Amino acid sequence: MAAVSTPAIPKWLTDHCDRLQDEESQIQNLNLNIRRLNVDMIHALSDALMNNNDIETINLTSALFQDQERGLGPFMKVLRKHPSLREIHLSYNRLRHVHAIEQPLRSNTHLRELYLDYNRLNCDTAISLANVLKHNTNLTVLQLNSNRIGDVGGEAIANSLKANTTLKFLGMRSNQLGKRTANAMLSSLKVNMSLTTLQIDKNPDLEENVPLLAHIVQSNRAGRYLLGQKDEVPRALWSLLFEQLECDMLLFFLTEHPELIMR
Repeated sequence: MAAVSTPAIPKWLTDHCDRLQDEESQIQNLNLNIRRLNVDMIHALSDALMNNNDIETINLTSALFQDQERGLGPFMKVLRKHPSLREIHLSYNRLRHVHAIEQPLRSNTHLRELYLDYNRLNCDTAISLANVLKHNTNLTVLQLNSNRIGDVGGEAIANSLKANTTLKFLGMRSNQLGKRTANAMLSSLKVNMSLTTLQIDKNPDLEENVPLLAHIVQSNRAGRYLLGQKDEVPRALWSLLFEQLECDMLLFFLTEHPELIMR
């Protein structure tokens, strides 16, 4: 009877795993960019990460070699439970269906930045990420540029921003977005004053809305939330704020509340 062979894990990965589990190494950044990991290698890496309490950034850009979605499976437990992980890069991996990421991200209370650009993410994945944004209170960066989430997926993400006050950066450039996304984003930005960077260009069906969306997000960056507290803001602070604003932003503030010019 032939012996069952154990999948080989390359020495370079074994070395990484050993260092991750060495309490004295205190590795904070792990860069496996273009390393081409298969499913067994992802299992080994995930097991090592579960015995690590120091890692903050993991770069798996263009790192998944085969059966990408299944390869991410063992990594989900890392997303769900890891106590120190702050930033994950999963760009350029040809990912399509990763809606399994929803529950781990809902449970995670530490992750700040998630990069999923230049994949093939579909509408279902976008809807799962939208559900995450409705509940997650720690994610500040979500990069989804150059995927295939479509107008329905874009609309779901845009609508989720009504309930989210922590996301600062959202990338949805080149995603086949259209009017449904544009209308939902305009509606959400009436109440969302925390989003300060929005990349939504290179979507031909909503190009006419890009200048207005950019203007609103720029006003968030300039401090639009202060308008809701204008009576509580000291006069000296308004003067300092106005000195830093570009002309169009200054016009925005004074158009919304012309009495501020008297302060």
